[in-house]
Amino acid sequence: MHGRDPQLIADIALKLPSPSFYDVESYKNHLIYNLSIAWKENQKRIAHSVNHHKTEYDKHVNPNSDVNIGSIVLVREDANQPKLSHDWKGPYRVIELSKPNVVISPVGSPSKQEKLHLNRLKLYTHRVEIPSLITEHKEDSRLINEENEPVPLRRSERLKMEQDELGYGDEIPKTPRSDGASEFEFGYDGNIKDETTETDERISSLEAQLRELKELLERNIGERRNAKTPQEKKRISRKIAKTIRISRNDPPSLPNIAENSEEKENSNNSSKNRTQPPDLVVERIMYCRFCGEEGYSDSCRNVISVLRRAEIARRDHLCPICLKPHSGKCRKQLSCVYCGGNDHHRALCHSIKAYDNRGEIGHHC
Repeated sequence: MHGRDPQLIADIALKLPSPSFYDVESYKNHLIYNLSIAWKENQKRIAHSVNHHKTEYDKHVNPNSDVNIGSIVLVREDANQPKLSHDWKGPYRVIELSKPNVVISPVGSPSKQEKLHLNRLKLYTHRVEIPSLITEHKEDSRLINEENEPVPLRRSERLKMEQDELGYGDEIPKTPRSDGASEFEFGYDGNIKDETTETDERISSLEAQLRELKELLERNIGERRNAKTPQEKKRISRKIAKTIRISRNDPPSLPNIAENSEEKENSNNSSKNRTQPPDLVVERIMYCRFCGEEGYSDSCRNVISVLRRAEIARRDHLCPICLKPHSGKCRKQLSCVYCGGNDHHRALCHSIKAYDNRGEIGHHC
């Protein structure tokens, strides 16, 4: 490179001689000196690393490394103990330390000494009790506030003061509740109890009347059903029929309670030859599966495209054979009236005959 040979890291570290350097003895001495320096430096680093790892290991393995002579410790009892007894006994004082063993004696009786292993000891921590200053402060403040607060007046005294301020004097205005007397003088608690009892009695009587009315209605309806003959039902249904249109979304209309009560009274007062009410004939209204309006799905004029109808059926999870939402294989064996196929509904048929016949149908959406 530019007329010079490249110098590698090894060349710089060992300081190899240049080609123009011919003194072999000086090079040998220089190399030995560098190797000795590297050896000493590595030896120093290894010793430092060993001491560091040993110190960290001893901290985790031996938690009693801080135990010294004079320390207060607790002793773990390894023998079998009752279920609710404490595992640690003490406190003891360390008299002599010769690791891994120590000599301890109970606090207060140094004559009793015992030699144990360090793994059965742990340092004793004194319990610090802090007085509950906040609670005392709250109690004091509450007492001070109670002393400063005025004594609350009775209702009769408050009423008298208000009357004096308004200038009534001895004449007390009449009220619907009392003649100028307080609620305490008339027994306010007793009035509440009487009103509650009276309300409960009224509720119980109303519930009993409702039960009687329900039983009477059920008995009357049962008698009417049993009194009708099949011929009368057939004749009445032919002459007079009421049609109730039940929508897919709206719930069926129910008879009113007042109408039921009037019907009950009329039935009790009427004779046996009275004309029976007509039966109700229910007519189901069909709704289109594609546009939701009243009409048949096959002759829908709002959604004419078969592809659009198929997309709506897939979106609403409808069966392609019966156009109803269900899971699993369809059990209905229906064949298309236009093409004769049994794998699709007539509303999903895309044949030419289907388009021609749908235009002639009169019941559209």
